Amino acid sequence: MRRERTAVHLLFFLAGMAIGTWTARIPAIKESLGLDAGRLSLALLAIAAGAVAGMTTVGRLAPRRLIPATLAGGGVPEVSRTAASRA
Repeated sequence: MRRERTAVHLLFFLAGMAIGTWTARIPAIKESLGLDAGRLSLALLAIAAGAVAGMTTVGRLAPRRLIPATLAGGGVPEVSRTAASRA
């Protein structure tokens, strides 16, 4: 359980670093692309809307297609290995 917790902490840390880096670069990106405040706002809104649409689509497809395919492709062996190591 300790390895899993450490992995989750590391992923959250890396995601935070990525967001922080991206946020700090927004003024430079705005300037290099020659965007005014309105166009930059629309671009950022489009990124957020695309993320929401993608998560909604994956959320609907996951139970029917993605999760069974993941389990068939590698999840079952991993779960079996993990269960065997804990027994």
